[in-house]
Amino acid sequence: MGKKGKKFILIELLIAVIIIAILTVIALPNYVSYRNKSKISVAVSTMGTVRNALESFASSCFGHPFPADSAIIDWSTLAKICNDNGASLKTAEGEAGIAFVSYDRKDSNGDGEDDTYELIVEVPAIPNDMYGKRLVVTPHGVFKQSA
Repeated sequence: MGKKGKKFILIELLIAVIIIAILTVIALPNYVSYRNKSKISVAVSTMGTVRNALESFASSCFGHPFPADSAIIDWSTLAKICNDNGASLKTAEGEAGIAFVSYDRKDSNGDGEDDTYELIVEVPAIPNDMYGKRLVVTPHGVFKQSA
């Protein structure tokens, strides 16, 4: 064999680069989508832990089923209450991968006593229109919504 059979020619290298570029264009959106879905899954799991800790709080505080609105004003106060009741949450929002939006105690049956709550958080760094961007936590479960 001569020199021609042992070396790549420029067109072969160009074709290889084009094939790699096409595969990257196809794979990148799927990668981003899977990454966003995994962030939502982690947040749902964390909110399940929060829900269990708030249930623990309710079972140990006679007459006050859930923390008062003024007791939970941001992620760090929520994490402290939850950690005091069996959870092991990171106290910084950025580390937890969750952005605190609001917490409200509510009267579910009209008897004048707040007997339930609604906690709303968002998963940062994912598109606002993605299902699961906003999570609503109640004693009945963790519910995914778009922002």
